[in-house]
Amino acid sequence: PRAGPGPDRGQGGIERLEQVTRELIVPALERVVTEGTGKRAQIAGYRVAGKSGTAEVKVGGEKVGYTSSFVAFAPAEAPRFLVYVLLHMPRTDGEKPGGGRAAAPCVRRILEQLPEREQQIIVRRFGLKPGLEPQTLRELGH
Repeated sequence: PRAGPGPDRGQGGIERLEQVTRELIVPALERVVTEGTGKRAQIAGYRVAGKSGTAEVKVGGEKVGYTSSFVAFAPAEAPRFLVYVLLHMPRTDGEKPGGGRAAAPCVRRILEQLPEREQQIIVRRFGLKPGLEPQTLRELGH
């Protein structure tokens, strides 16, 4: 594919993609959490959007277990946090360890802590004072 302006690129292309993302994809990912496999990632009063994943682990062509994952962002209406958890061969008491069953609860626990710990993370990671706006971090090249 060629880069640069063209019939499907150029003016309005990114804006259109952002509109499609807002109108179609984000609501679908929210439904994964409210109605689908990601229910264990729900947080009361907080809109979470996410997607589960499950893959078989094979050794010598024989299935020996699963890899389970869940990725989520929140708040869904104006994302500030993105969390991805991948569990290799998780234990789930004999049930199939799908991403929603095994990894989504881990994502929920992390997301529950992030808003209150956000300033601590910024100060530790970047050595900056609390209260600095995220766009300021981008301007500083972080």
